[in-house]
Amino acid sequence: MAPDLPLTRAQHEMIATVVSTTNCTFYCGTSHREFLRRVVLDDALVNAIAEDFRNAPISDADKMMLEYAEQITRDATQISRKTHEELRSAGFDDTAILQITMIASWFNYINRMADALGVGRE
Repeated sequence: MAPDLPLTRAQHEMIATVVSTTNCTFYCGTSHREFLRRVVLDDALVNAIAEDFRNAPISDADKMMLEYAEQITRDATQISRKTHEELRSAGFDDTAILQITMIASWFNYINRMADALGVGRE
C-alpha cells in the first residue's frame, strides 16, 4: 500500500477477502475479513462481501474489480483485452488494473502457501 497508488485500503482488503474466500483458505479468509472489518467498521458489509460480493452494497466499479479478482483466481486465461477495457470504463486506469492484478495474484500465492503448510488448520 502506498498513498500514490489508486486503490484504497478497503479495496485492497476486499480483493484479499474475495480471493481467499474463493480459494476456501480458512486462515487468510478469516484474517482478511477481520482486516476489512477494521477498515470499513461495518460487520454487515464485510459479511455480504464474503458471502457474495455481487449482492453487497458496494459500487458497481468495486463489484467489477472483485469479479476481475475472482476471475484471476478461477481461471486467469479467460481474461481478455475486453476485460481490461471494461475495467477502464468503470474508472480503473492501467495502474489500478495492475494493482488489482498484483494483489489478487499475491493472495492466490499466499493462499496456496498457507493451505499447503496447514496454516490456521491446527
